[in-house]
Amino acid sequence: MSKVSVQELCIDEGYNLISTLQAIDKGAGKICFITDDNMRLIGAVSDGDIRRALIKGIELNASVKAFANYIPVFAPLGTSKEDLIQIFSAKHIECIPLVDSDGVLCDVVFIHDVTDVRKNKNLAIIMAGGLGSRLGELTKEVPKPMLKIGDDPLLMHILKNFKRHGFTDINISVNYKGELIENYFQDGKPYGMNIKYLKEPKRLGTGGSIKLSNDIGELPFFVMNGDILTNIDLNKLMDFHTSGGYDMTVAVKPYSIKLAYGVLECEGNAVVNLREKPELSFMINAGIYCLNPSVVKKIPDDEYFEITELLGIGLNVGSYEITDYWMDIGKVDDYFKANEDFKNILRA
Repeated sequence: MSKVSVQELCIDEGYNLISTLQAIDKGAGKICFITDDNMRLIGAVSDGDIRRALIKGIELNASVKAFANYIPVFAPLGTSKEDLIQIFSAKHIECIPLVDSDGVLCDVVFIHDVTDVRKNKNLAIIMAGGLGSRLGELTKEVPKPMLKIGDDPLLMHILKNFKRHGFTDINISVNYKGELIENYFQDGKPYGMNIKYLKEPKRLGTGGSIKLSNDIGELPFFVMNGDILTNIDLNKLMDFHTSGGYDMTVAVKPYSIKLAYGVLECEGNAVVNLREKPELSFMINAGIYCLNPSVVKKIPDDEYFEITELLGIGLNVGSYEITDYWMDIGKVDDYFKANEDFKNILRA
């Protein structure tokens, strides 16, 4: 499927960091694959792996073994287009090597080979200015969106999901240790995105900082909390919003709590029913929104304002149920669970 020769994308374990980088650049696919003498797939190295190696101070003559991914995602040769699209969506990747029954690398398929990625002009505003105080020591030195999920910051996974669905115009609202975010992502050009920063002069909340953006334009736009790991189909969310004619759409996620006690239903002093340890189900706010530009006028200037305050002012508000993976990283346990999920669900 790939228009690039498979051989052009292959290296062996004798490569070092600089020669691997040259191979990636030559292949123009932002990735290369480690194979043995019989072309069996051993591992993979992406431009992100190179970048992380350099940040860690790994020397240019270091062996590829020091920074390669030896558990790459792959698919059997002959995998259907539909199944490949599903892998791309679930695993947050842009390239899949195809191997035969002996593990020999036979072809490479890129996401643009099997999908028509929409080029969307809708803006996405990501709220990354929170303190993350409930995470304790984890956010003492870095803001919550910069905590690592796998090898990349959480914010990188958010940005990749937007890009995967064709949304590349991004505003990031920063406050607490915002310079770390700006220094890491800069203007977004290395990632194929256009990133600008909304710098809060004071804490403005998830709604108030929207007013700092000059890029909203005339199209509906996203607002998303910067502490969410998800592979939500953003095109489906935006299509739902626009086709429903809503002023605002809130993404929601089913959530259940099983009570540890029996629940009595009483009328006066009389017990009329007993439900033994019932499970209560709710739709919770998933921290992802679509808004029409007209809604911004409802947000006060230079005041702390939460986006959820828009729900009680008479707007036509829709709810979109997320059926994809979603995790809010609000507590320490959530952070470790997200890393396990990334390894076992999103990346495995």
